[in-house]
Amino acid sequence: MGQYYFGGDTAVQASELQPGAFFIGREFSDRPTVEGVSLISSTGKFVVIFSSHSLTFGNLQFSDSGNISGQLDQYIYRSPWERTDGSLSGEVKSSERADLTASGPGVTSNSVLFRDQSSSGPGVTMGALSGTYTVTDPDNTSWITVDPIGQVTGGDQGCVFNGEVAIPDSSINLFEINYEAENCSALPNEDALASDRNGEFSGLGRYDRSRSEIYFYSRNGTVAKMFIGTK
Repeated sequence: MGQYYFGGDTAVQASELQPGAFFIGREFSDRPTVEGVSLISSTGKFVVIFSSHSLTFGNLQFSDSGNISGQLDQYIYRSPWERTDGSLSGEVKSSERADLTASGPGVTSNSVLFRDQSSSGPGVTMGALSGTYTVTDPDNTSWITVDPIGQVTGGDQGCVFNGEVAIPDSSINLFEINYEAENCSALPNEDALASDRNGEFSGLGRYDRSRSEIYFYSRNGTVAKMFIGTK
C-alpha cells in the first residue's frame, strides 16, 4: 500500500500492501481474541471496526524493507466515551497480509490483517457515490447527500454537516471523508455534550453497490461516528 514513501528529497520504492478492506484478528495476552474489519487508504489512513462501540483510527507508514510504523487513536463508547492513543509497528507479509503490534497505556496486542478482495473491489467513482443516503432506523434521522463533485451535506439528531469526500484510488472501493458538524445538541443517552459532537470530523468509508448503501466511520478528537445509509 502506498507505492512510495519520501525521505528527504528522495522517493523510494516501498513494499506493497494493497489498500482496501481487510479482515483483522486482534490477540491479547489476558483476554479473548476479537475479530473485525479494517479499511486502509492508499494515503496510509486507516480505521478498524470491532463493533459499533469500538472504532480505531490512525496513519500507517511503510519502509522499503516492508516495516510498518504508525499511530492509533481508539474510541470506545462505554458511557462515557473513552479515547486512547497508541503506536503501531509491524511487517508487510505480502500484498494482501500484514502483521501488526499495537501498544497503548497498559495494553499490547497483536493483529493479523488479510485483504478482503470482494469488498475492496471493484472500485468506486464519484458518479456512483453521489446521491442522498438515509439511516433506516426510525429512532435516528441521520442523512447525507454527496453531490457529483464530492461535496457533502447532511444532518444527524440536530447536527448539520458540511464537507467533502475524496477518492484516492478509483480502482479501490474506498473514500476519505472530511466534514464539519455544527449546531449539535447534547445526547444524554451517550453522555455526549453539544461541544463533544460539534467540530471537524474525518474518516474513511466504502460503497456497497448491491445494496446502494454507504458506510463511513469518522471522529473529531472526542467522539466517533458510524454511518450506514441507503440511497
